[in-house]
Amino acid sequence: MKIFCPEYILWENGEIYSGYLVLVQDSGKIKKLLPLDKITGKQRKEIIHLKGLLIPGLVNAHCHLELSWMRGVIDAIEGIEDFFAHMRGIHTKKPNEIHILEKLTNSISEMYAGGINACADISNTGISFLPKEHSNIQFHTFVEVFEKEGQSREDILHTAEHLMQKFIDSDRHTASLSLHTLFTSSRSLMDNVANQIVAQNKLHSIHFMESREEKMFFTEGRPMQNIHEKLKVEFSSNRPADIAAEILPKEQRILFVHNTYASERDIIEIIEHFNDPWFCFCPASNEFISKEIPDINAFIKHSENLVLGTDSYASNSKLNIFAEMQIILNHFPNLELGDLLKMASINGARLLNIDKHFGSISPGKNPGLIQIRDYSPERKDILFKEIIRLF
Repeated sequence: MKIFCPEYILWENGEIYSGYLVLVQDSGKIKKLLPLDKITGKQRKEIIHLKGLLIPGLVNAHCHLELSWMRGVIDAIEGIEDFFAHMRGIHTKKPNEIHILEKLTNSISEMYAGGINACADISNTGISFLPKEHSNIQFHTFVEVFEKEGQSREDILHTAEHLMQKFIDSDRHTASLSLHTLFTSSRSLMDNVANQIVAQNKLHSIHFMESREEKMFFTEGRPMQNIHEKLKVEFSSNRPADIAAEILPKEQRILFVHNTYASERDIIEIIEHFNDPWFCFCPASNEFISKEIPDINAFIKHSENLVLGTDSYASNSKLNIFAEMQIILNHFPNLELGDLLKMASINGARLLNIDKHFGSISPGKNPGLIQIRDYSPERKDILFKEIIRLF
């Protein structure tokens, strides 16, 4: 057993405290937390003093690992339609499998070294299965569904269900079906996926209000260029939140990803309609594609179910949650590091229903332990350089 005495420690509520000891079993499981003055004389000799801040392993709530080979492929974007143009048919343009597996494995290693212990990952293929199986990160895979040119609705659903079963067959990880967006599938396909989500009673996610063009598609009927299929989906409303309520299951936990152009009214309506809605922010990707990020203060005003993600190397230069926090803090200096760390730790674990073991430095959990040696309470720059994984 090890007895750590960090200068500072992150609490489950996002507060940062001093004066505590963390007793950790050799497996990394947290045995006990004690105030410093409660330690016995014999144990004092075993204390390992840690400079800086001790936090649990983080949760990346949105990633596309199978696109890791795209690092640097797209060097500039002029909005979401330009991005879709680059991404159209991307799985037919990918390099050989060995190259993809190498890049994918490197991405997982990068995330783990950067303090990430759990990840929600989007998959359209099964190539990430083995790297996930052999990694130190806990994964939930969202098997993504959208219209595909030349494929019937039945074939699309069969392929998605087969792929989901592959990921579910893991002894370690979990998986579920998810729609890509509300504008890249026919109404009948979306209804079928929604019915499957209800039948399986699982967490699902959807890219939502990522761009100004998406908002205009719903509110003004403006066509979206370069999407997978140029579909004209009929809705009974032109408000994005109403459309989400019309299409998506109400009862199951749902993760809305990006939310760059979601209004405060959208947020309120989603919270009032869905039983368990969550919101994920990927600011680096948003800045790359749209040059804007969500109004995170508006979300904080109405919900505690907020998490952070990195998106993929198609729209990001790194898979680093600290870099995402820094962008948020640059735009919203009223926020504290503890607020953001809470989103990236206990909130992410709660989202994935793994908070019994992950997300906080609490007795009985094995969350991973990360030391940030160059943390100080007055520091606003959180692009830390001295990140050390203890477990």
